[in-house]
Amino acid sequence: MKTAKLVIFIALNLILCCGCIFEGGSKRNKPTDEDYTSLKIIEGIVQLFQQKPDSVWPGYNLSESPVIVYLPGEWTLLLNYKKEVDGFNSYPENWPDLRTDVQIYFGQYKDLAGQLVFDFQVDTIRVAAINIPLKYFKEYEANVAYAFGFIAHEAFHQFQHDNFGEIVWGREEKYPILDKENTALAYLEMQLLIDAVKMMQTGNDKKCSELIKQFVAVRDFRWKRGDQFITKYEQGLEINEGTARYVEKKSIDLIKSLQYKSSLKNYSSFLPDDFAGYSFPELILQDFHGRITGNSISPEDMLRNRVYPVGSAQAFLLDYFNIEWKSLAQKAGAEFTYAKLFRDYFGLDESQYVNLVETSKKDYEYEKILVSTDSLIQAHLDGYRKELLSFEAQTGYRFEIFLSSGNLSRSRSSSGKRWTVNKGTRQLCNHYNIYSLKSRQLLLQIHNSGVFEENDYKEKTKKVVFYSDEISSVVLDGKPLKYSEGESIKFTNIEMQGTNLKFRYNNAGSMIMADSTIKISIAKYSVAGALLNTIFKKDVNSAIRQYYYIKKHHQDKYDFGENELNTLGYILLETGKISEAIEIFKLNLEVYPESANVYDSLGEAYMNNGDTELAIKNYKKSLELDPGNQNAIKMLKKLKSL
Repeated sequence: MKTAKLVIFIALNLILCCGCIFEGGSKRNKPTDEDYTSLKIIEGIVQLFQQKPDSVWPGYNLSESPVIVYLPGEWTLLLNYKKEVDGFNSYPENWPDLRTDVQIYFGQYKDLAGQLVFDFQVDTIRVAAINIPLKYFKEYEANVAYAFGFIAHEAFHQFQHDNFGEIVWGREEKYPILDKENTALAYLEMQLLIDAVKMMQTGNDKKCSELIKQFVAVRDFRWKRGDQFITKYEQGLEINEGTARYVEKKSIDLIKSLQYKSSLKNYSSFLPDDFAGYSFPELILQDFHGRITGNSISPEDMLRNRVYPVGSAQAFLLDYFNIEWKSLAQKAGAEFTYAKLFRDYFGLDESQYVNLVETSKKDYEYEKILVSTDSLIQAHLDGYRKELLSFEAQTGYRFEIFLSSGNLSRSRSSSGKRWTVNKGTRQLCNHYNIYSLKSRQLLLQIHNSGVFEENDYKEKTKKVVFYSDEISSVVLDGKPLKYSEGESIKFTNIEMQGTNLKFRYNNAGSMIMADSTIKISIAKYSVAGALLNTIFKKDVNSAIRQYYYIKKHHQDKYDFGENELNTLGYILLETGKISEAIEIFKLNLEVYPESANVYDSLGEAYMNNGDTELAIKNYKKSLELDPGNQNAIKMLKKLKSL
């Protein structure tokens, strides 16, 4: 540990240290080897969608839709956007021709430091900003095919956001990863799909069909026996991540069929050669095997990892049997599942399910799966305790940041194992490549470090703990910090930078340091939660009066951000309280009269209430404030067609 008594007296050197991110950055005359590899991947993406624009997914076209692809700290490319954007330069003439409109920014653009960002604002549009994960993939001895698929996968999430119906969402940390029977049955489902894909490869359609029927029966049994959260969570995740994984693997598979012309042939390997040996079914099987441990699934893979191959395998098999599914998946909603499509196609009756489940359990030795699952759960708990001890034994400055978890966007890229315990309230990973939290007022970026999270979902608060070897700059309320240990100090804004740390918060909070532990508190209560209780116990007018009272007398203790009332409005919509939701959205407009998002929400509420004229009026206002609002464009077309 560093010395107990510590005085930080820091000059304003932040700007000098970060000169590389000034507008335009510094130009580079000749691309490096890493540049050439990255540009080859981007060139391949553009050519795929130019030659086969609807083969991956109807309407999804990365040779036309604007997107940002960047190499962290080196350059940022804005693709498929003709209008000149402030800060970006023309793409260098001596760089390889990417065959589309390209603008470049040298250095770090804004806060893009290696994380994925969706709805990233550039000029008047919102796009996906996708890092090229070359260093990450090298670490795992993978190749450019995976980096290529990564871009296709992540950009598709932006397409989903703009074009899919409502995708059911559930907080992943709440998933019961220590439920032994749920895990064992999920593993059984995976084995059935693995063997169905293998039977498809051999042309044994009859056996493939039987295995899919068993999968449908086991899935139905598992979803009905467990917590309803499991059904809701997995149904949404299969639409969201299952389709994106399908897009990823299909994009890789299609490269071999292109009439490929490269402007990088003298500088890098030929992209189709990098994809040699890959096929869609083999990619799916590889993905499955990477999620299996022994004869079951490890608890940490139950959250998300196993869903990727399960979702993409179902999509692939739907294609194989020529079952129309993409338009239905794009509509999404609470009723869509892949399993229902198989059920209807094969004419399954629920009376058949019991025998199908018993046959599956017998064929795959289910009792042995249960034993293996139990061992993996115990190993997970033991491993978490060891990792936590290792995390707590670190030296350097220990940071504990206590904050509100509402309205936060989180981005994480890890090369270490993620541990989740206590029903999702505690998460630990001893190595994140990048961990990022962001809101309108907050930016927290941590690089190459472990992070421990403790969540209180009821109070919507979060404690984030991590270590840093050095603090290079601390600025409170615009002044360098002069600080003595043990002193509690309040601030209205704070900026801090360290060896692996960038932290900025533009609101009130407090900080105290003792024995090299720095505690920063910026947590506030949710005003939406307080109002919701009042609406259900009394009425919406009482809640509005309460809002003004709290804002006048307790403004420093509650979160009055735009998303608070917007979230409350949508909760009311979902519970059928449409008139109450309208009043809450109107209240939010009083506070945020220039918010395109709030006008969009009010338009939706009026639409649900059958008031087409007011819905159109508010969607038009939203579009006036944000011309890039694709949802408003889509809703106006829908309303005008009524």
